[in-house]
Amino acid sequence: MGAPKKLGTEGSATRAAMIDAAEQLIVEEGYAAITARRLADKAGVKFQLIYYYFNSLDDLFLEVFERGAERQLEQMNAALESDAPLRALWRYSIDSTDTRFILEFMVMANHHEVIRKAIGDFAERLRQVQVEAIARHLQARGVEPQIPPVVISLLVSSLSRSLMLETALGVTSGHEELETLVDSFLRVLDTGST
Repeated sequence: MGAPKKLGTEGSATRAAMIDAAEQLIVEEGYAAITARRLADKAGVKFQLIYYYFNSLDDLFLEVFERGAERQLEQMNAALESDAPLRALWRYSIDSTDTRFILEFMVMANHHEVIRKAIGDFAERLRQVQVEAIARHLQARGVEPQIPPVVISLLVSSLSRSLMLETALGVTSGHEELETLVDSFLRVLDTGST
């Protein structure tokens, strides 16, 4: 994958329609089902226009991921700015709204180095935002954590990802108990007492 072509207008309706169509197809049918012709039909354009705006479908997929990642970052930032940021971060993390989107890009990352790198870069960026917000939250409440903020962030993301993946497969055993445990843990971090 190379850098996206700078043909056409970056903010054109045609380009946006192709990105929208690609995202919709990824969620509905999976990225492996997408061809230039299928995408063009969904976007209501001639398939040659895809290669006018993008070097390849992979470049288009990268744009879809980047747009979705920015949307997720905005949602997470809003959660972290709430009065109860740790609980909001947990609720945000276990929200299954974008599960199919996330799973498809994880699969794509196994086959496309540029997608793998984009996901890794985004995850590091997300982790840093979370760590800073967690540290601010704990400091503002005078809580001296026994667990470093980076580990709290990792625990939240790992546990929520497990729940998300299991839920997508129909596995729910132990989920309620885990959520109760996490709730207790967050209560301790919020108040500094056990």
